[in-house]
Amino acid sequence: MHDLPSTEHEFAPAPAVPGWPKGIGITSIVLAGLGLCCGVCGVGMMFAQGPLMKMAEKEMGTPPDVMFASPGQMILAAAGVPFTLVLLFAGIACLRRKASGRMLHLVYAIPSILMAVPGTWLAIQQINAQATWKAANSGDKWAQQMHPEFGYFGVAIGLLFSLAWPVFSTIWFGLMGKRPEVGAPDSTVI
Repeated sequence: MHDLPSTEHEFAPAPAVPGWPKGIGITSIVLAGLGLCCGVCGVGMMFAQGPLMKMAEKEMGTPPDVMFASPGQMILAAAGVPFTLVLLFAGIACLRRKASGRMLHLVYAIPSILMAVPGTWLAIQQINAQATWKAANSGDKWAQQMHPEFGYFGVAIGLLFSLAWPVFSTIWFGLMGKRPEVGAPDSTVI
């Protein structure tokens, strides 16, 4: 009876597979979807603003220049759309536990943070110009439609929402060096 193999086996516990790549991947995909919808619609509205204002001219007169987005605002808004696509691919890569998920998140995050600075400055410049124009033309119908005092609140909220995920991604993938491929089966690491 002693010649039979032992039925007692020692199994090493399987290494724990971190769950964060799934949560971050899904969050990135959802935010990218929202960002693409908002970004494409926002850029489209900036370019359609002129024709839309023409329709209101009959009733309200010629709109002041301070009502329109500046060329810099248009350029920054259009430049943000491709980075939203990068976030989409980063989320998909992270969800699949691909090593490229880390780098794509950083490629999305760093320019997004950097573009927020001139974007905020241009928005504040426009709000200040609207407030100045409104004070000088208080009887104008367009002036009665302007509420630049709420613009600063909008800029603050916009800045909070536009920086939250890029700053998180920079800290998580950059400073903390998190890698979505760690703990994944070998077939998914490419």
